[in-house]
Amino acid sequence: MFAVELAKVRPGIFTPQQLAPGSIGVNIMKFAVVIEYVPDKGQAKALHSVHREYLRGFLEKGQLFAAGPFADDAGALWVLEADSVGAIDVIVQGDPYAEAGLIKGWKVYPLLYWSSQEFKGK
Repeated sequence: MFAVELAKVRPGIFTPQQLAPGSIGVNIMKFAVVIEYVPDKGQAKALHSVHREYLRGFLEKGQLFAAGPFADDAGALWVLEADSVGAIDVIVQGDPYAEAGLIKGWKVYPLLYWSSQEFKGK
């Protein structure tokens, strides 16, 4: 069960009720990814189009729901769908910014639901 695996890696994220069979421990979940960039803006500008194409691939597969930089350009927020935190880590590590050393770090947060419509079952 995915949620049980995630709870081992990130204790305190889920309540015991959420870890029960039939709860959120499904194979596919949405995750918020908070990415922190290094201060080097010159190299980031040079790779921006390749970075966008990389993310567009996940958008076209229906796996990327939102992505954008913070107003201070110190990082970005992505909302992705995957079956594990490990899969999200692989996606971030494959980004041209990460491969060029422009991503200082990231945190992955599982989302219980993406929107009020999804929560309502619409």
